Parts: sequence; structure tokens; C-alpha cells
Amino acid sequence: MFGYDEIHAAVAPEHIPTDGRDIDLPQLDPDHRLGIGRDGEGTFVLVGPGQATARRLKGHQFRFEPWSELVDRRSSVVLKDVCVLRFWPADDEAEVRDAVSAVFAGLVEMALSTPDALGGAIEAMEGLFESGLKSRVSRHTEIGLAGELLVIAESVCSSALASRWHSRADGTFDFSAQGERLEIKTTTGAERMHWFSSGQLAPIPGVCTTFVSVILPVVEVGSTVASVFAGLSGLTAEEKSRVRRVIIDTAKEPPEVLTSVVFDRDAARASLLHLVSDSVPVPATAPGVGRMRWEATLTPDSPGPANGCGFVAILGF
Repeated sequence: MFGYDEIHAAVAPEHIPTDGRDIDLPQLDPDHRLGIGRDGEGTFVLVGPGQATARRLKGHQFRFEPWSELVDRRSSVVLKDVCVLRFWPADDEAEVRDAVSAVFAGLVEMALSTPDALGGAIEAMEGLFESGLKSRVSRHTEIGLAGELLVIAESVCSSALASRWHSRADGTFDFSAQGERLEIKTTTGAERMHWFSSGQLAPIPGVCTTFVSVILPVVEVGSTVASVFAGLSGLTAEEKSRVRRVIIDTAKEPPEVLTSVVFDRDAARASLLHLVSDSVPVPATAPGVGRMRWEATLTPDSPGPANGCGFVAILGF
């Protein structure tokens, strides 16, 4: 229930009620206050648990009511204390239906594991709905997310690493734990050339700072952020929901629509290199120089971290 195929069928044109005031929810779970379908105006409808702290949103192609009540035409079930997301297509119905199904499937997955997070996720995705579900994330951001998600997927303890992934898009390090910091550097070039900042390399008392270098070869047919996320089988529903929230927080879009950067996962996996901060070349400074940002080339023979430092046990490479 509520998988992509079921949702795709539930939002098919034949489920548009003849009465413009009606809502038809072929996919309905009253116990979890979840429903998927169409209304009489042809709008795609997602019903979820009420979101007490979320705000009401309205755009040219969508509307979100965080706390509402409605009646399902099909079952006559009254759904109280629910949030309702409505999205109306401006483009080809068939093309939009695929995107709607993917996005709704992800939101339902989140609502089932962490119901209170649904409103915040929809708020963060306001720009995506207003654009007609056309991804607008920058290539730089998507490449960075691909590298970070790949490291989670390929680590020996993806659960532990996922729980340490940052929730702030402007954080200095991608992963942090007591006494440890980890930053992922991803490039699509043939060499390990990455950007570093003096803040990332400044010594922190009692903290081991390390880096993972990722070479992400771009190909025509391969893996994407969407496919890597979908394959995170080692996570619990709550952990996967948290990973989804980090992606949405960073990209303002869900992983299901992040498919522009296509890469060779096998080659990217083989490229993973875990390094200590001393391995990073640092430019000479002059008196009065404060913070810096520079591009440095890393080498495969640079020393890696010692056991017990820098997520060694969690990464496993």
C-alpha cells in the first residue's frame, strides 16, 4: 500500500470526481490519516496527519492546509485533524503524474515513520511545487549530495553514519560526533582536486578531523541520488526519514527528483579515499591573513587516519 505503483494508479485521471467539490481517495488509510487521490477539479491530493506547527501555503500550482477536515467520496469516511496538499498540473498530465507519484510516495514514507516532519518537508519544498515539480537544484549541490549519500551507502555501518549526517546546509562539516568531524569532498574530474577552507582545517582541541575524497565519474546511464537513496536498505524507517529530511533541507527537493547527475557507482566506490587533515596541502600565509579558501590536489598515497579516529570503524575503508 502507498508504493509508487499504487499511488500512480490512485492519481489516474479516471479517479477525478464529476462533482467539483468531491475528493476521491483510492489509496486511503484512516488509521494513519493518509490518503492519495484527485478532487473534482483534477487536482492531485495528498492527505496526511495534521501539522500543528506548519504554516499554510498557497502558490500558483499548489495549496497546503496544515490542519483541516474532509470527506472521502469513495468511502464516505470523515478525515479529521489532517493536512491536505493539493497540486494542479500546468503541463502534460502523464508527465506530471509520474513526478507527483514519486514525490507523494516519498512524503507518505516520511509521514509513516515521522508524522510530525511532514509539514516541515512540504514547506521546504515550496519552490519545487511552485515550479511544477521541475527540479531546480544546482549541479554543484546535487554532486555534493551524491558523494555524501554514496559514502553513507558504502560504509560498513550506514545507520551510524546516517545518524551523524548534518541537518544544517551551512554546517562546516558534513558529519560530526563526539570528538570526530568528517567532511566529504566530491569531484567529477579525473583528479582529486577539491576546495578546502581554513575553518575546516583549523585544529579543534580533542577532535579528530578527517576527509573522504570521492571521484564521481559522470556517465549517460548509471546511478543517481534518487537511486542511491532508494537502495538504502540498511536503515530503519526513522533513519531513512532523517536522511530524506537532510536532503530536502540541503536541496529543497526530495531525493526522488534528483536524477540530473548520473554517475558510475562502481568506479565512484573504488575511488573512496579516507584521509587525515595533515594530508591536505595548505598555502603559505602572510601576516594579517585571516580565513582562506583554496583548491588542493590530494594523492592516493596520502596517509589515512589511525584506528579510533575519524569514523574509521563506521566507514570501513
